Parts: sequence; C-alpha cells; structure tokens
Amino acid sequence: MGPERSHDAGDAPDNPFRRLRSRTLIPWVIVGGMGFGLVLAFAGSPSAMDPLDSPIAALISGLALYGLPWAWIVWACRRADVDLGRLIGRVPAGYNWLPAVGLLATTVMFSFGWSFVTGYGLSQLAPEFVESLLTSEDAVGIRSPSASCGRSS
Repeated sequence: MGPERSHDAGDAPDNPFRRLRSRTLIPWVIVGGMGFGLVLAFAGSPSAMDPLDSPIAALISGLALYGLPWAWIVWACRRADVDLGRLIGRVPAGYNWLPAVGLLATTVMFSFGWSFVTGYGLSQLAPEFVESLLTSEDAVGIRSPSASCGRSS
C-alpha cells in the first residue's frame, strides 16, 4: 500500500487550474441573459407579436447559447493564466481518426433513432402536442409543408 500522502495543497506544485473559479459564471449568466434579452428586443422582427420568429433572433440566440459560455471559458483561463491548449489538449501527430469517426457516426445514429423512440412515446401520451409540434413553424421562421397547406398568407 505504501505511506499515506497528504492531500494538502501547500506541498503540491503550482497548478494553474486551481486558480479557475466558476463562481464568476453566475454573474456572467445574469448579465449575459439581460444583454441577450435587450439584443433580441432591438434586433428581433419588426412585428411586436412574434419577435422571436425572425432569422436574426435565431442567429443571435445560437451565438448566445454557444458563444457566451466559450467567452467565459476564454476569459477565466486568461485571468488564471491557464493555457487553453492544456485545457483542451493537442491532437498527436499521426492520430488514427478512424475510431473517432466511427464513434461519432454511432452516436449520431443512436441520437437519431432515440428521437423516434421518444417521439413515439410522446405521441402516445400527448398526441395533440406532437401534432402541434409537427405542424408549427420551426425556430427560423420556415413554415413546414403540412402547416402551409390550406392556409392563405
């Protein structure tokens, strides 16, 4: 077994990851959410009834959902002097991508198949809800073919 080691941080070498603090994420979410709401209010569609149906609002929300967390990660790592290469890692030269691509394809097929299983179960529990989902406009404002049948614009 060997001698017991102390888990005291005082004898450990200086680890830059110890300086990362996630408590700053909560203010980023609050301020970012308010800023996101303001941007959507000003950049949304001219219609006051449906400001979230515009393609601009979809683009802004996509950038906010993925961009703001990445901006926080970059900011926190730079503040703590953490090399992002150490956080994410580097791909070794001559890396065999075939298993990774196979795993990605398997994951995508599983996800696609599971959506059908979930959709079937949901259609048994709430058929009206599933029908409304299938006949509604999607997030970027493109009307599905079944929703536009029989409607006049």
